[in-house]
Amino acid sequence: MLDPAIFKREIERFTVEFRGSPPRRSGDYILTNREEFKKINLDKVIKIHVILTGGLGIGAAFRTHPVAITGTNYLPLTERDSLIKALNQTIKVINSLKNTSLKAFIAS
Repeated sequence: MLDPAIFKREIERFTVEFRGSPPRRSGDYILTNREEFKKINLDKVIKIHVILTGGLGIGAAFRTHPVAITGTNYLPLTERDSLIKALNQTIKVINSLKNTSLKAFIAS
């Protein structure tokens, strides 16, 4: 189990990051349609992705090329099937949780 102090700090960080413009739009959308998001699925995740990336020139489809995260050695999954499998596993974990704050934390 995550230390309560760390969990609280991460929830606060998540809240601060959430106040930005695109995340705010997606948050407003989720709050307006909260019943729709009690359980999530791949289509709902893609819908939120489209809202978050609106105006950034990023497509809704899964990427088909490698990407890197500046300042890290981490290389995200690049194959479409691997991405979908990992995302579906994460969705399954999130949907199994009862605590909405923990769901939001894991989803972030």
